[in-house]
Amino acid sequence: MQIEEEAPRTMVKGAFNEDQKKEFERIKSIILYIEAYMDRLVEPYKNTMSEHELSFIEYEKNDREYRYSEERLL
Repeated sequence: MQIEEEAPRTMVKGAFNEDQKKEFERIKSIILYIEAYMDRLVEPYKNTMSEHELSFIEYEKNDREYRYSEERLL
């Protein structure tokens, strides 16, 4: 399998073409699916977790939502 070189990145906000937007949406949906699955795995153990662990999980969830927000990336 041949690895393609990464396209040069642009610093212009909103400069993605349509193919890049579609690929971004595809990757984003895969990542969100995996993270939702991980959340479901943790759910049964939440009642045994400390307050610190629960607050960390909530922080990660909020960080994820910000990280993949369209306003931030496009």
